[in-house]
Parts: sequence; structure tokens; C-alpha cells
Amino acid sequence: MNNKWKNILYFLFMVMLITGCASQKADVVDTASEGQSSTFPVQLPATFVGKIACTECDYVNIDLNLRPDHLYQLRKTWYADNEVIKSEAQMRKWRFDDKENLIILGKGKGALKTYSIKNAETLNFLDLEGEVKSDLIQYELKKKETFDPFPDVIKMRGMYRSSGNTHVLKECSSGLDFLVDPSGKFTELDRAYRNTPHEKDRALLVSFQGKLLPTRKGRLLRDNDIMVVTGFNRLYPDQDCNGNILKNNLFGIHWAAVEIAGKRLDAKSKAPFFVLEAKGNKVKGYAGCNRFFGTFLFKGDVFIFNKLASTRMACPDSVSIENVFFAALDKTESHRIEKDILVLLDKNEEITMKLQEKK
Repeated sequence: MNNKWKNILYFLFMVMLITGCASQKADVVDTASEGQSSTFPVQLPATFVGKIACTECDYVNIDLNLRPDHLYQLRKTWYADNEVIKSEAQMRKWRFDDKENLIILGKGKGALKTYSIKNAETLNFLDLEGEVKSDLIQYELKKKETFDPFPDVIKMRGMYRSSGNTHVLKECSSGLDFLVDPSGKFTELDRAYRNTPHEKDRALLVSFQGKLLPTRKGRLLRDNDIMVVTGFNRLYPDQDCNGNILKNNLFGIHWAAVEIAGKRLDAKSKAPFFVLEAKGNKVKGYAGCNRFFGTFLFKGDVFIFNKLASTRMACPDSVSIENVFFAALDKTESHRIEKDILVLLDKNEEITMKLQEKK
């Protein structure tokens, strides 16, 4: 064989070798994206099962699913006399401590939250003191042959947004986005979202019960997950996942008029204003002469004022400003927020009034 053919065969061998190595690493999670420096030693997704000792029952059965997107599912089932006493499940984010070779569920170490990786097939549960219970088989979790996700209903919170036929929820504990299936209690959640004033396409915090379902049999990967809402609790229009108060919220703010029908108001005079209350969709304020009160309707992109009533004080010098103020409210059908400015728009999306948040 001449040198030319030897070089060609050598080149083909190296290509096959590199390709083979790359394919073998395809299912191994590189934790560098999570701020880690090494490769996770277990092929994912993976399901681990085992039994944990129980002081008030016979044992607790553990099902732990670990996914490549760092989402975990943990189901705990308590047994006594071979019967289920209770069962609960949770879903959050896991992380890998490569220095101590630990899997940590959630934010910190704790009961049933920390596992030592014995090998690619076995996890050892650590107690609160960080001791490995490797001498007792019931403190080991063994990897199943196939990934086995479960559709248990879990209490969750998330930032929900809806636009047209697209409904997305960012689950708070994991920070992952999931498409929301229009079934179950979805209608209640979506109605509350659309009936709560907010900027267009803005996500609002909701608390609910739900479960994840795969769209492909036998797989549960985030690009194909569907979130099913089984119970809707409430909506928090002025908070995010961390409990921070959100800016540019419509409610409870003193909105003072700075421009009506294209004309700037005199800064020296007392400006008309209103305050929106989320409870009961109520509005109250000052129109330039009289105080007024009433309700507003918010649904989808529609935002209108209705059933307005006012006091009957005679203020000849302020009648004109009051008339244009009420006329602007009457024409309003939508809105947008620009920093600390609330812009009211008519049906043609022409500006009827601009109001500024008064600190």
C-alpha cells in the first residue's frame, strides 16, 4: 500500500474516532452552563428509586427524576402495613457540587435534598449532618433502566403571559419556560390574566396547581413539555417570583394628568388625577373641579372606564378642564405604560390623555 492510501485511511480513521467520541458524550450533562467546571458523571435524563427509613411508618419510597435542563421531580410516598399513607411531589432545580460530588435539590442542603454520587448507577442519601448512609441499602437510590417521569400534581408559582394563542409560564423555582395547555383550569387562569390591567404581553405572577406532560411518549424534555393547570389559586399583579414589587403597575398609583387631547396642562394648577383599585375594578379621583368615582373594565387589550359619577360642586373656572378630562376617559379603549407615564388611547390608538405617576 502506497503512502497516499495510508494517509487517506488514517484520515478516515481519525474522523470516525472523533465522531464516535462526540456521540458518546451527547447525553452527558456539561455543568459548565450552570457555573460548574466539570462534566456530570450520570447520563441524563435519569430516574433513581429507593427506600428511606421512616420513624412514623414502615418506609418512605423515593422517586427522583433528574433532567438535563437541571429540573428535578421528587416524589415521596409513605407506607405502613404495605399501604400508602400519603404521597407528595415537588419540582424545582437541582445543581451539582463537583468538588464534593453531590447532587443538591433546590437552594440548599436539607432532609432528602442532598445525595452523594457513589457511581453512575447509585446515589447515597445524606442526612442533615452530611453523613453518608452507605452501609444501609434503604439509604441508596438505584438508577432505573429507563427514564420514568411522573405527572403528579404539584403546587407551583410562575410568571404567566398570554398573547393570541400562545400561553407561556415561567415556573418560579426552576426559572424554566413551559407552554400552557388550554385544558383543565386554564380558562380560570387566563381569564384572571386578561381581566387584570397590565402592559401588553407583560407576565404576571400566579399561584396554581399543575403537572407536566410530555408530548412525546417516554420523553420529558423541556422543548416538548406541556404545563397543565389543574387548579388556579390567585394572581399577584404587583409582584415577581421573588416577592419584589414590580414597577409600572397600574394599581394604587396616583396618576396625575399632564396632557389631555394633545395639550399640556398648566403645572401651577391642581391637575386632574385618578387611582385604580384592583379589588372590584374601582376608580376614584379628581376631575379638576369635582371628585369622581366609578369602575373600569379590562379585558385583553381593551381598557375602558364606565359608570362614572361625580360630586356637583360649581367651579366655573375649572369646567373646561373637567369636560375635556371626562371626554378623554370616555374615549379611552386601551393603554400603554412608558416608564412612569400612563398613556390612554382611543379606538384608533390616538392618544387621549397622558398621566404621570405622582411619587
